[in-house]
Amino acid sequence: MLEFDIQDKLILVSCESHEMGYLSRYSNRFRLVFIVEGTGTAFLEEESYRYEKDSFFLIAPRQDLECISPQRTRVLVIIFGLFRSINHKAEEPVTSFLNLYQHVQQIFLAKNISQGMRISDQTDRESVARLVPLLRNELLHPQGYSKEIAINVVFILVNILTRNIDNASGGPVSEYDSETNRVLNYIKDQVQQNNRLTIRDIAKGLNMSEYNLNKIVIKGTGTTLKSIIARYQVELFAEP
Repeated sequence: MLEFDIQDKLILVSCESHEMGYLSRYSNRFRLVFIVEGTGTAFLEEESYRYEKDSFFLIAPRQDLECISPQRTRVLVIIFGLFRSINHKAEEPVTSFLNLYQHVQQIFLAKNISQGMRISDQTDRESVARLVPLLRNELLHPQGYSKEIAINVVFILVNILTRNIDNASGGPVSEYDSETNRVLNYIKDQVQQNNRLTIRDIAKGLNMSEYNLNKIVIKGTGTTLKSIIARYQVELFAEP
């Protein structure tokens, strides 16, 4: 396992999939996992996904990814630093860490993400296939300007992901229907007031069953209510 810490703003890790358990100390952060080598089945939030080389996974705070395969699976993990919630959209390309965090937040809000997917655009997919090994090489053989190169590669990767997600959804990735927005805004407001909020508390406040609440969140965002709560807790209470 190789780990490259850039002032705690970015942590890059090259390892085999079974070694990801050693990264549990970063479980309160957003993580982006690229499959460098191998095929198999990944488990995330009680769901299973097929993966192959060049697949990627978005891991929200409090989530863990497990890869099962008869052969070796190598991964590159990008761990993002802690940051507070950002209330405006990331409309400009990534050129700074603040900009990066805006885009990361938007990517994790995307409702059309399919875990284990590959970049849909062929040219972008080929670019990612070259950038990930470049990033891994800077970890393996650090030298002059490795930090600067690594930062710029991550910026490019996040820009490519954002563009592909935008194109797939036909617009900004953070757009939800009015009912989903109402629920998410309520959850965020309640989490800000009470960091120990439960699903039962939210359902009671919205005057709906826990089942219907979960159904709205999963249908509208593509992720679970538990993940949404955990993400808001990290965003709102992380160190600036």
